[in-house]
Amino acid sequence: MDPALKRYLAALSGISEAYREWDKFDHKSAYRNLQKSVNELTVYAECSGDISAVELTNAVACNLDFLDSFKQASLEYKETCSYHVLDLLSNSLRRAKENKYDDAIARLYRTLEMIAQERLWTGYKLNASNIPLENKIVIKALLSMNPWFKEKHIRGDSASLELSLYSDYEFLKALGDELGVQYFIREKEIRQVLDARNHSILAHGSRILDKNDFDRMWKLVMDFSGLVEKALPVFPQLPVPCA
Repeated sequence: MDPALKRYLAALSGISEAYREWDKFDHKSAYRNLQKSVNELTVYAECSGDISAVELTNAVACNLDFLDSFKQASLEYKETCSYHVLDLLSNSLRRAKENKYDDAIARLYRTLEMIAQERLWTGYKLNASNIPLENKIVIKALLSMNPWFKEKHIRGDSASLELSLYSDYEFLKALGDELGVQYFIREKEIRQVLDARNHSILAHGSRILDKNDFDRMWKLVMDFSGLVEKALPVFPQLPVPCA
């Protein structure tokens, strides 16, 4: 086998593994393996003039830029940021294209929660899973809410709150945040869509979700978030090289 083609095939194997890792949310491994493999791919593309290799190189480079920005914004993929939302939406869309609608909708549900968590973190430096009660803005928000809210969501250590999807938005509204306000303006519509997910086989019921369920929730989440599909990372199709 031609040595250049052999290296190209090895690069394709590495890239395939990187996207497999990314699809499982192992962003660190995906970034590392894409970086390693794209160098070999670039050399082959430049030397061979293979159009499919050139197109793949450009696509992988674009994905690497996304992962690099993701890495920086999230402090090594640890802190919730807007890139988490974009990545989760992209993952959901891939599951839908595989007709795995229950999986796709479960990801959309998580996306809706993550949008609120991202706002709490980037806007107020509050971790939705561990909101300190001694924080001044937290105290002010809680004073405007029914006392049961604190009682319901207080953690075992009694020094912080742990919120869920609905309570994330309740708390944002109490903070005077527009995202929380908009959620409750559209609460009836959102609850109708979420109800399908809550009765699915992966949640609390036995219903099998379909494309119509996904399309409804996809439209809602995209509209509510203000995001557009072209902002999402897209996994390229790997070419079949000629021997």
